[in-house]
Amino acid sequence: MLPALLLLAAVAATNTDTTHLVIVATADVHGHATEWDFVSDRAFGGGLARAARAIDSLRARYPGQVIVVDAGDLLEGEPFADYFARVAPRDPHPVIEAMNLIGYDVATPGDHDFDYGLATFGRAVRAATFRWVSGNSRDLPGDTLPFPAYLVLRRNGVRIGIAGFTTPGGIVWNATALRGKLRVARIGESAARVLPELRRESDLAVVLMHSGMDGGSSYDTTGVGGENVAATLAAEAAKPDLVVVGHSHREMIDSVIGGVHFVEPKPFAQSLAVVHVDLARRAPGEPW
Repeated sequence: MLPALLLLAAVAATNTDTTHLVIVATADVHGHATEWDFVSDRAFGGGLARAARAIDSLRARYPGQVIVVDAGDLLEGEPFADYFARVAPRDPHPVIEAMNLIGYDVATPGDHDFDYGLATFGRAVRAATFRWVSGNSRDLPGDTLPFPAYLVLRRNGVRIGIAGFTTPGGIVWNATALRGKLRVARIGESAARVLPELRRESDLAVVLMHSGMDGGSSYDTTGVGGENVAATLAAEAAKPDLVVVGHSHREMIDSVIGGVHFVEPKPFAQSLAVVHVDLARRAPGEPW
């Protein structure tokens, strides 16, 4: 698992009230619910079942302080997941069932979560006991948000605001399935609307970003928007404190840009991003 990152959200010489939180994240699970590679028919060093043991250990050590999140691409990418999506659909989908049992708090969709169509994705959403957020997925024809852009959790009196965004490339790669039903707006314009409110409502602002840090796009971005733009959140007027990055299938323990911390776990639940956050008040009753 990834080494822990210590993120100091607020410090003061005369601390009178402190708390500790642990943000645990997966990204790009791609159907790996078990510890078995069904293509090679051998044990696999990843999967949600394996991640569950690490998450249980963190909860035992930090009771009431752990928040578990996912940054997208859950349902597609492995024969196990494909079987239960195409051949023998079941509710809940085994990946969602594993996440429910683990006790995830929040997830945002990835572009591949739409690969089996919106009906399959909708069943997965309805079966989840955790919440979904997306600030740039919009139902058509009404152009309305199917999920809240963000939500606020409370732990030990701290307001943890969690927003989500998805690369708009999904509407290119799944054009036939999504046309007239769903659009994925540009992340930049959506973040500019969502982040100021997230910042006002939160003591700790977290973004689940299914978009790579930076670099070129694998499609013509005209009228669509860039594929990999996570790093641009550091230039927003209202910045998040922490961004969990997905989509690019890389591992990033900690990258700090403009005061914003970016982390990315390995894909297929081969690692967890574990972020330790210490918050302090200057005086009782004051904001964190």
